[in-house]
Amino acid sequence: MRGPGLAALLGLIAFAASAASASGTYRPPPPPPGLGAVQRRDFVLGRALFEGMDVLGRSGKSCADCHGSDASAAFSRDALKRESERLVEKINHCIGDESRIQGPVLEPASEDLLALVSYLVTHYALPETVLQTLRRPAGKPAK
Repeated sequence: MRGPGLAALLGLIAFAASAASASGTYRPPPPPPGLGAVQRRDFVLGRALFEGMDVLGRSGKSCADCHGSDASAAFSRDALKRESERLVEKINHCIGDESRIQGPVLEPASEDLLALVSYLVTHYALPETVLQTLRRPAGKPAK
C-alpha cells in the first residue's frame, strides 16, 4: 500500500501511538524539524521500513533487527559515510539475503528505496549527495 492510503494509515498509527504513549507503549520520535512535506513523508516511511512497521520481505525481520542499535558498527555515521557510494547495493544485499530479510531487490526509483535512504540520510546526518545517486520517479520533486 503506497500513496495517500499509506499516508492515512501512518497518520492513524501516529495518532494511536500518541494516545497509547502515556501507557508506556513505544512511540517513535517525530521527524526532525525543518523537513519539507516530501522529506517528512520519506522519513516516516523509511523509518517504518527500517524498524519493521512496514514489511520488506518474507522473513519477518526488519533492518533494525540487525542494525537497530546505535552501537552497531555497520550503521555508525562514519561507516555509512565511508560506504555511501555503495549504500543502495548494501541495502539490497541485506534485503535479498536468504538469511536476512528475504525480499525483492528495490529498484533505484522505488518509493521504498528512496524512503529508506532518506531516513538513513536524515537519521545519521549523511550528506544529501547520497540521495542524488537515486533517480526520482516522474512527478516526484527532487529534494
